[in-house]
Amino acid sequence: MDFLFELAIPANTTEAAPVERDVDIGAGVIIKSEVGFPKGLGALAHARVRQVLTPRYPSNQGAWYHWSNYIYETADHLLIKKGDPPLTLVGWNEDDSYPHTITFRFIILPKEVVEHWMRTETSLRRLVDLLTPKRWRST
Repeated sequence: MDFLFELAIPANTTEAAPVERDVDIGAGVIIKSEVGFPKGLGALAHARVRQVLTPRYPSNQGAWYHWSNYIYETADHLLIKKGDPPLTLVGWNEDDSYPHTITFRFIILPKEVVEHWMRTETSLRRLVDLLTPKRWRST
């Protein structure tokens, strides 16, 4: 599943009082997230994704994505269970003249699909280890 959301941030929105939007992506595993900043922002708009108080993208506390004409892409395996709190898109804007809109994208697979891929990858890795002479192995 491919979820796309936009967050409109008015001019002069402070970090202390950011714009927030809860988004429903259902249950599954986020395998990729993107936060896109259009051309011309001058790195004045800032955005992040959190779940309750836990930062998700970027994952360190207090950090914000900000740029111009750039898409932050993150490969991930973040499990979202049915009944979990929603993701919250958060943004603020230092620009005193113009509003800005940030685009967020989440690619989600069902948990069962990801688990199957992980089991297959583990099995293939074991098979390669069995067929590879010890002197060629990295460990």
